[in-house]
Amino acid sequence: MLEIVAPESKQFWSFQPLRRSAAPAVTNEAWCRTPIDRFILARLEARGVAPNPEASRLQLLRRAYFDLLGLPPAPEEIDRFLNDASPEAWDHLLDRLLDSPHYGERWGRHWLDVARFAESHGFEHDTDRPTAYHFRDFVIEALNRDLPFDTFVQWQIAGDELAPNDILALRATGFLAAGVHSTQITKNEVEKHRYDELDDMLGTISQSMLGLSIQCARCHDHKFDAIPQRDYYRLLSTFTTTVRSEIDLDFDPEGYRRAKQAFDTAHEPLVAKRVQHENEQLPARLSAWEKESPDRLARFPWVVLDCLSHKSAGRATLTRQPDGSFLASGNTPDQETYTFVVWTTQTGITALRIEALGDPKLPKGGPGRAPNGNFLLTDFQVTIAPLTPKASGGREPPEPPAAGDPVPVRLKNPRATFEQSGLPVAAAIDGDEKSGWAIDPQFGKDHAAAFELETPAGFAEGSVLTFTLKFQGNAKHSFGRPRLSKLCLA
Repeated sequence: MLEIVAPESKQFWSFQPLRRSAAPAVTNEAWCRTPIDRFILARLEARGVAPNPEASRLQLLRRAYFDLLGLPPAPEEIDRFLNDASPEAWDHLLDRLLDSPHYGERWGRHWLDVARFAESHGFEHDTDRPTAYHFRDFVIEALNRDLPFDTFVQWQIAGDELAPNDILALRATGFLAAGVHSTQITKNEVEKHRYDELDDMLGTISQSMLGLSIQCARCHDHKFDAIPQRDYYRLLSTFTTTVRSEIDLDFDPEGYRRAKQAFDTAHEPLVAKRVQHENEQLPARLSAWEKESPDRLARFPWVVLDCLSHKSAGRATLTRQPDGSFLASGNTPDQETYTFVVWTTQTGITALRIEALGDPKLPKGGPGRAPNGNFLLTDFQVTIAPLTPKASGGREPPEPPAAGDPVPVRLKNPRATFEQSGLPVAAAIDGDEKSGWAIDPQFGKDHAAAFELETPAGFAEGSVLTFTLKFQGNAKHSFGRPRLSKLCLA
């Protein structure tokens, strides 16, 4: 393996600095209006070819429109230009075309081709990319804004690091994820596909921005370009922390800041009263209520959890419903993992419940997403972490909340509304991702599973609970409409 690039290899064409070339001498000096014309005419004269006659104003107008906008001129624009006898008519026309939003749309497509942009992932499933348009819009706006080229390049490689508060810079980083992405891979293929994607990022950057075909060095020292294999992997390591993700973009941060400030100011007296009530009156009233009617807890035990964040590893769309459940739609991967994050100030949590609710929008009415309406929950895990004082402060924390180190919540005594033969609910917490809980043949109805905690959970300063539901068994056997609840008796 090469350690040093040989001096002669450093003379590679794309490493050479730009240099100014003198305009060549020509015979027909009167034909030339700009230095570029001299280069064109010199080649024509060398071949004994005379320049074509000057194009008509209408021809020039159409060429400018098709070249800069990709669209024909409107009739009124034709009349406007042909009737403008001023010497600046051509300059004014070009200024109008360059100021048009269609200019970025026309020329942005060339860079989108170089950046291998697509609005779907490719491969045989070719699923949609709902937010791919952010990068497309960046390219269009960058051209229309005449963004400096160095900024144009830097933001696409590391816009989230260089200008994290600039929406345009964040959209630019879609360049890194614009290549193909397989959404259906086995566990043994994960590392290979990850390196394939890193190679795609590096190869696209090298070809589009460096004039190098660096990807050959993935397997050996490059035979043509001056790239040792060691340098390839050094450069590749730059992108090992780059991951695909969906993020919410705030296109009006100043408007949000003003609205949030007004909201907080208006609600400050209400929040103060609530905190005062919770600290001074609620504990005694709750204690009296419990002593007065202990059996009432059995009638109203479960509290539906309001999730701060939710995620589908298989890129399904989880839409919150009015009852606190989440309806899954869109992509239906063979293997799935749902992650729900919850914030609570309650302590003494003694049990947790997960519900798989039926819905007419699901196959056979659900509650699973399998073609027959079944599901197979192969693993259910819960962690809890203390909420940091900075994040709580008597108000709901930001999203996501700042939390300490999470610890596992140990579950016991699982119970379910129904268990398929050979697939009991206990299999969801046995640590074996090949076993699980299913409900065949009771499709088209609601089901639930409850788990007791080995010890009551909940931190005095507030807690962040993270629920992980894995469906790693039969293909497409995930929940179609999950909901989470807690029980506090301690």
